[in-house]
Amino acid sequence: KRAIGFDVSPLAAFVAAHQSWFGADSDLERLGELAAQVRGKVRANYESRDELKAWAPICRTLHELGQGLDAGDAAATKLHEDLARLWFCASAALAAGLKKSSKQKPPGLAFSGAVAEFCSRVRAAKAARTAAGAGGTILVPGE
Repeated sequence: KRAIGFDVSPLAAFVAAHQSWFGADSDLERLGELAAQVRGKVRANYESRDELKAWAPICRTLHELGQGLDAGDAAATKLHEDLARLWFCASAALAAGLKKSSKQKPPGLAFSGAVAEFCSRVRAAKAARTAAGAGGTILVPGE
């Protein structure tokens, strides 16, 4: 028998929204700038033997950047979307760091690296899509 299934959990929607995003170059540049801003604010807070505690300054900074955003303001909406993408990168970097017991990067470097890799992969996916002539629309929950 043939069956089709869908994962409609909040986690699945969160992952799908970020893994299928084709941001403009200006969006990707802004993500890099925001990541550098976050890393700059937490640069002095890397000293912790507990991997989860070492990530707390990054999480706190991402949270603080999202506080008080006006839901009706287009710039605030864009920042909220960018912060969601940075949370996605942070969670991916943290998960990868927890899997590797040796030679872990400090959280700030791991976060910056994850954002850079995410942006690089989005650019590569856009290029491949353009080269293949795939002009279809990708529907993502919430967009």
